Amino acid sequence: MLNTSGHLESERMLIFVNDKLLPEEKATISVRDRGFIYGDGIFETLLLRRDTVFRMREHLERLTQSAGVVRIDLPWSIEQLAEKVDLTVRENGISDGIIRVNVSRGVGSWRLTVKGATSPTLVITLYPPPDYPPETFTKGWPVIVSKEVTAIDPVIPGRAKTTNRINLILAKNEAEEKGAVEAILLNREGKLTEGTSTNLFFCSRGRLNTPALGSGILRGVTRDMVIDLARSDGFELIEDSYEPSDLFSSDEAFLTFTTAGVVPIHSVDGTVIGDGRAGPITHRMMKHYEEALDREIDEAANRV
Repeated sequence: MLNTSGHLESERMLIFVNDKLLPEEKATISVRDRGFIYGDGIFETLLLRRDTVFRMREHLERLTQSAGVVRIDLPWSIEQLAEKVDLTVRENGISDGIIRVNVSRGVGSWRLTVKGATSPTLVITLYPPPDYPPETFTKGWPVIVSKEVTAIDPVIPGRAKTTNRINLILAKNEAEEKGAVEAILLNREGKLTEGTSTNLFFCSRGRLNTPALGSGILRGVTRDMVIDLARSDGFELIEDSYEPSDLFSSDEAFLTFTTAGVVPIHSVDGTVIGDGRAGPITHRMMKHYEEALDREIDEAANRV
């Protein structure tokens, strides 16, 4: 629900829990839910802009793919999930924000076995749009390359967006303790992968580079969009395996993620990238992203 200033009030928010919309204080799950016990679940984060859920089908398709990887048998089709998301947005009466769709394996054994957990738990929550300061999109973020945490498994993270985020939580904490905003993780071979909630791009001599899916990264919806936009604009874009030194020596770099789109990288481990501000290619990709976002939302509105 919105207050008089137009902001979402969490204490009045309606949460979708297993086919019921409930006030937040009454929206609960069982203490035996495997999502709570083990982080045994999957999720998606979606952007709500001007009454439109941006690329909802792509996000829900990825949710369904994640379910298949971790062997959660979803009882809902993509269309049914979309209806539940739309209902939650409509009943809360908001036009801009962030949507979180969580699915756990549900109530089952406290042991590792999944036997008996046959009814997944679905929770849909809404959050206010992030209030990023202006320098986020001009100066950009200081980031680190995590020295303590690596990408755990080269297969599962690249194929399923799971709720078990402990390695990413630790890496994020490491970044914040060092005065940075984001951490880039390496894989077991010491190659660049992704951030804790972002995908990585960097530019060298006019060429755009991003770690390949085989590095052990999640296939980001915003990442895919930026790759398409870059190639449509004639940029050479290479998906490959990269050393941390490739990032340190780059001319400019940026991150992509659902809640902000494209965010420049100011520095890595204290080493300033380029001139420490959004470079010309980053600016161009930010512009392309915002134009494409507005265009798709306008097209969705015209279809209604």
